[in-house]
Amino acid sequence: VALVAGYYRMAKLGGLHEADSRCDEMEKALHGRFAAQIEVSSQSISNTLWALARRKNQNKPLLDALAVHAIRRSAEFRMQDLSSIARALATLR
Repeated sequence: VALVAGYYRMAKLGGLHEADSRCDEMEKALHGRFAAQIEVSSQSISNTLWALARRKNQNKPLLDALAVHAIRRSAEFRMQDLSSIARALATLR
């Protein structure tokens, strides 16, 4: 959770562009977490997608790992999460 929150906060503050190497490392760690099938919340999925879109980063391995979790947790998403995911995916398109 702390890793997702940190990545999200950096995106929200606009710090992702200035700290690309740090963000790349965070994305590798996020990918490892999501790929390992560690339990994550629907909000974590939504926030990570939003941050990727904010960074305009189409990190395919991370997006694929997020998709697996999103499908499994689809019934748990709140409207705000769904809206954020739709906007993020449209931005990444």
